[in-house]
Amino acid sequence: MSIVVSATSGHLGRLIVEDLLDRGVPATDVVAGARSLDAIKGLTEAGVRTAVVDYDDSSTVEGALTGGDTFVLVSGNDLVSRDRQHANARGRRVPGAAVNARAGDHGFAVPPGS
Repeated sequence: MSIVVSATSGHLGRLIVEDLLDRGVPATDVVAGARSLDAIKGLTEAGVRTAVVDYDDSSTVEGALTGGDTFVLVSGNDLVSRDRQHANARGRRVPGAAVNARAGDHGFAVPPGS
């Protein structure tokens, strides 16, 4: 079982991954997700597994998750599409990626001021 953190190319997502590592979570148990893997190369170099996670394509969320994973959904910065993107990832629509992948726990983080 892994902890999958989305939006790790942004400030909050990256801080969450760094905090998990600082707390002693093995890098191999953390999956950093972002739309572009180039944007999170530093996390790969730290031993963290990476995956493409694009809220506009729920199959990428489902592909990053396996049964029993904890999914930390960090809110994106596309305010116009945010509700739809969250629905794609969290399972409020037909059925969402986290539900399809049978992720165990779903966390939700929204950056301050959003």
